[in-house]
Amino acid sequence: MRTVAMLTTSLPHDGDPSAGAFVREMAIALARRGVRVKLLGSVPRGRVALPAEGVRIDSVEDVDGGVFAGGGAPERLALGEGRARPRVWARAARTTASLASLAARHSRGVDGWVSHFALPSALIAGSVRGSRPPLA
Repeated sequence: MRTVAMLTTSLPHDGDPSAGAFVREMAIALARRGVRVKLLGSVPRGRVALPAEGVRIDSVEDVDGGVFAGGGAPERLALGEGRARPRVWARAARTTASLASLAARHSRGVDGWVSHFALPSALIAGSVRGSRPPLA
């Protein structure tokens, strides 16, 4: 059986069951097809990630104040607008570091990676995946 790690910035949680629902449902679909899935992501402070049938879930606390959660990160980071947003970028860096640590802890025994959102998930997965393929 193959093991796939899925990395996202926002997991469905007890405060917002639709957050990250796309990734959660993809993880469940893979598990039903016999793939071992590690779903890794963040949840807001004080919230608990919702379970997903057949999927192992591990999370870190969202420390960026929602820079990545719920979409809209390019706007919050002011990408392409030529203006600096140092506080927002600092919060985003903290979450990126937390997610990178989580991914590194789970990288052993993973056959492939699925990243939801290029920033920061694809960058993180690329740094820990070694020769294992990016699946999406």
